[in-house]
Amino acid sequence: MIWRLLFLTLILSLSSSLAYARFTLTPGVDLSVEYDDNIFLDDDNEQDDVITIVSPNVNLTWETARLDVSMYASVSMEKYLDNSDEDRIGAGESEQASSLTALARLYRELFFLRVSDTYSRVPVDEGGRGGESNRTVNLTDSNNLQVNPYLQFELMKETQMQLGYTYTNQWYGNQSDDEGDAGDDYESHLYSASLTKEFSSRTSMTLSGSHEEYRPKNADEVIVADGGVYEFDQETAEFGLSYQATERLNLQGSFGHTWVDYYEVNEKGDKDIWSASVDYEITSNYTVGTQYTRSIDISVDDGLSKNDRYSAYLEYDDRFTINFTLFGGTSDYVEIDREDDTYGGSLSGELPFNDKVGVTGLLRYTNFDRTGLDEEEYD
Repeated sequence: MIWRLLFLTLILSLSSSLAYARFTLTPGVDLSVEYDDNIFLDDDNEQDDVITIVSPNVNLTWETARLDVSMYASVSMEKYLDNSDEDRIGAGESEQASSLTALARLYRELFFLRVSDTYSRVPVDEGGRGGESNRTVNLTDSNNLQVNPYLQFELMKETQMQLGYTYTNQWYGNQSDDEGDAGDDYESHLYSASLTKEFSSRTSMTLSGSHEEYRPKNADEVIVADGGVYEFDQETAEFGLSYQATERLNLQGSFGHTWVDYYEVNEKGDKDIWSASVDYEITSNYTVGTQYTRSIDISVDDGLSKNDRYSAYLEYDDRFTINFTLFGGTSDYVEIDREDDTYGGSLSGELPFNDKVGVTGLLRYTNFDRTGLDEEEYD
């Protein structure tokens, strides 16, 4: 693609003046065996199976005086004990994931260019049937490309200014259980400015503002409820504060407002957005924390949603790690008559045998309740 050619040109143009370079390549493989009591997430026809997953992967980093590049790529090959039709082995069938991030210092420590590209499988309906290990239902391929040139400089002592532009190109593939397109492909243009002030080693403040232009690639096919074309501009202003109250207690919070202006719909919307989090280290091994956020997000195929999310956790970290988390939230969709409520909990852990081999585990429960469009409730 064109952006890849431009990126290679950038690398070649910088390589002639490199003062140093460090390159690392780390191959690896993950092996897991899991039991799933409902592989298709079907309440009427539950089918269980034992699945063996082998995931070869590679990590690459390249650091020079003016360019940092990191890349990750993996492919997961799955073998079902009973449902062999669901086997995914070989190129074109196996689930793949990759990410590429590059940061170029174009002019001193003032002008930068960040390029990232991420390919992965994501849920089509974020509030629909799914789970941590779901591989067959409510999924689509996703590729997200971002190009972000920005200026970063010290405005005055302990005060940093950043001015930037971000171009996003979002693409979705076909649904895992349907031949049709899964999501709304789009391009967006984000213009942003932020000011960060460090008052002390414990306290910092951030002021930020942005203007985003969201443009679907197939505008005629993306229709909101009252017949208009789903395109919008969004302005956001936000204030954030971080405070390290003690060596063990960290407080962070933000408050702002966002305005959304739709095209061809003659509709405007605005909402307060905010977040607050508290993390406290009880001892060197135990940490507790809680977080609450209110935000506006873009869903894969149902437009904007106003979201409230809360969580609380307890974590133990010594020779092994255990994390217990309770969570919940509400999503109120702007374009359609739909509201999602969720709550649940998770228990996860990690036991490393050495720096190369270890065991991880996860137990998660989520209750989902949808009202409005296609009312539905399930665990």
